[in-house]
Amino acid sequence: RKALENQLKDLAHSDALTGIGNRALFFQKLEDAITLAKRRKERVAVLFIDLDDFKIVNDQYGHEVGDIVLCEVVQRIKMAVREADVLARIGGDEFVLILHDCESSAHARQVAEKVLFNLERPLQVAGLTVTVGGSIGISMYPDNGEKTADILKSADRAMYEVKQKEKNGVGLAPPRSRLRKQVH
Repeated sequence: RKALENQLKDLAHSDALTGIGNRALFFQKLEDAITLAKRRKERVAVLFIDLDDFKIVNDQYGHEVGDIVLCEVVQRIKMAVREADVLARIGGDEFVLILHDCESSAHARQVAEKVLFNLERPLQVAGLTVTVGGSIGISMYPDNGEKTADILKSADRAMYEVKQKEKNGVGLAPPRSRLRKQVH
């Protein structure tokens, strides 16, 4: 019974296609990372990765090839990060990455650029050569908020700005302004 419970829990928190975490697991892991970072006075980075023009891959080659590409993308992202970092798929071609104990936004940018470098290499799938890129937005705890939703929203917004301007690039969310109450 315990094994079945664990198996059901794994299914509820993993993406069926890629085997990595899903949206529910991402929010749980980000909440845990923030709690730990608060206690240790550390920073956490969230990278929101959206594949550029992935719809074209599905339209030109079919969803079966698209699925193989998504699985390869996961492997390439994993090559750019530490084992302790958390990768999850939160949408069709949208991924998020939690970088624990990330000392600076510059370090997060280095990881993001390494991810892009790995993604840009052409893929060989079913006798076809497929190239994908990605737009990546970065947000940091506590710079971009204290809550998981705020941090994800900041990373999403930064990614969207990259996608609008240039695609296949990295953007950093600006630190949120801290409102301070003046005491009279």
